[in-house]
Amino acid sequence: RRCARARAMASNLLGTRHERYPSTLGIDFRKLGPEALRTYVNRYRLDAAPDAPDSELAKVVAKHFEATPVDEEAIVARFFEHLDDVDAARAGENDTGVARVHEQVAAKVSTTDENGSWILASVVRYDATSDAYAVQDEDDQKILELPASRIRRLGVPDDNLDELQKGERVVAIFPETTSFYRAMVSKAPKRGPGGSPPREVVLKFEDDEDDSGRTPHRRVSLRYVLRERPQAKAPRPPPRRTG
Repeated sequence: RRCARARAMASNLLGTRHERYPSTLGIDFRKLGPEALRTYVNRYRLDAAPDAPDSELAKVVAKHFEATPVDEEAIVARFFEHLDDVDAARAGENDTGVARVHEQVAAKVSTTDENGSWILASVVRYDATSDAYAVQDEDDQKILELPASRIRRLGVPDDNLDELQKGERVVAIFPETTSFYRAMVSKAPKRGPGGSPPREVVLKFEDDEDDSGRTPHRRVSLRYVLRERPQAKAPRPPPRRTG
């Protein structure tokens, strides 16, 4: 039995040696070191001889990687989860409430409250003396000087966006644009597998009716959603004096 198994292992190894590295694979595992290749082999319990050279390990890893089905949605979800973890760590380090350089923020470029008055921008600098920001428009790359009152940070934990309820009013980036528009939550955020935090919410945007008069449901990343702030009421006029 041992001889048969040894012959089988030798046959597999020889077969691997005669195989060429997959030419259609965009990733070159031959650039990895032996430790990384062995880690991959052990992680997925691949059949590779203990004394196999790096070139053979790279072929084994590449062959397995090429045959592994890819769940694009899961990969994207893990990517955004990593970004959220990074942002949360940065927010923990920065308890001043001031947005960091290169941080994406919502910037109000109009004095009115019309749709599109908030845009996506990235911070260039912050002046503590004047409490003002210089931000760069993510669309046309223009630099804008705005007071801090017209800047809102994104993904702030205190906003509790994962607790949004159906029917709540929000302001969110319209898909495939860099402008924020008023919308209503049509489906509350749901936690992912294993109780992971929700990553997106389903919204209905204002003035988004199609030709049939229906408003479509659109998925938006919670990172680009803001709770709608109540508008300040106009002050009451002073009472008239009667004399």
